[in-house]
Amino acid sequence: MIPKISIILSIFLQFMVAFLALRFIVITKTKLSWILISAGFVLMAFRRMIDLSTFLNLKRYEELFSVGAWIGISTSIVIAIGIWLIRDIFYTWKRAEFERKITERKVLNAIIRTEERERKRFAKDMHDGIGPLMSTIKLYVNELISNDVTNKEKEESINYINKLLDGAVSDIRTISNNLTPRLIHKYGLISAINEFCSSISKTHKLAIKFKRPKQLKLSNHIEINLYRIIYELVNNTIKHANATKAEISIKEENNHIRFTYYDNGKGFDYSKYDESKSQGDGINNILTRVQSMDGEIKLESSTGNGIIVNIEFAT
Repeated sequence: MIPKISIILSIFLQFMVAFLALRFIVITKTKLSWILISAGFVLMAFRRMIDLSTFLNLKRYEELFSVGAWIGISTSIVIAIGIWLIRDIFYTWKRAEFERKITERKVLNAIIRTEERERKRFAKDMHDGIGPLMSTIKLYVNELISNDVTNKEKEESINYINKLLDGAVSDIRTISNNLTPRLIHKYGLISAINEFCSSISKTHKLAIKFKRPKQLKLSNHIEINLYRIIYELVNNTIKHANATKAEISIKEENNHIRFTYYDNGKGFDYSKYDESKSQGDGINNILTRVQSMDGEIKLESSTGNGIIVNIEFAT
């Protein structure tokens, strides 16, 4: 009785293993190697049924034993071929791991370059903007405490110092906004982009048209990244493209954000773009930010045809 129960139990377990193996065929994208291994598990289950039949029908022992032996041989052959072929899956995993490490290294290098560039820009803004103002204010303060100036000259100096201080405050506010856009925290992304586009258009360097949604609710991380991407694109357009106009569009559809940027500048041959060599145009920074949002980017540009950037990510 016990041998009979053990065989039935082993048949049940064997078919359960075969069933699980067959379900994994879809996950492995119908790889031939796993199909063969799954077939091997199924054959093993049928062999256990032959063992049970042999146990129950001793008169046909030799015939059933022969069938079981051939099923065992077939099982071994099928599983052996499957295991030999499955090495491709492990090689694929190995390549994927290698490519993941390369991607992580690229992202890390891009982050380091971006941080270093931001530090240099911050230092330059402080040196070129705030530094001269503070030096000029110091000169006028020293002149005020001198006994050789008249009351009228002191009054003029004080008025001028106030103007210089107002300029210093304005410059500090601008630098602070470049580091962390205050408008995003206070009024949201759309208002921050609209204000940025308006300030650029007022300089007459570039006319920007902003097509915006009525409402847009995003995480703070995505809002900051999207604002920085726009800042980078506009900055590249002004510095390198010699464009007269640009367009920004943000649409929300089915819990996805579709962002589009276009300028009518001179463009460049994007097919020859090399991520590892380019450090000054900010494209690496844009690619890194899109990756951090789990988004997809499509950039189209050719010499004389401007640039079109499409970014899509889930909200």
